[in-house]
Amino acid sequence: MTDAQTEVLRALLDRPRGEVTARVKDHWAELTEPKVTAARAAELLGVAAPEGDDKCLD
Repeated sequence: MTDAQTEVLRALLDRPRGEVTARVKDHWAELTEPKVTAARAAELLGVAAPEGDDKCLD
């Protein structure tokens, strides 16, 4: 998991569960695309764009 992905998940934990659930359901197709970035996921889920690295180490 990348730093950016971790930032998004931490931000989501601070949100009401029902709000996060609804956003995930509404945007599931795009959120599960192989090339979706953490920044795009953050935008779709209504949290601040992450500042961390969005590339996994090889």
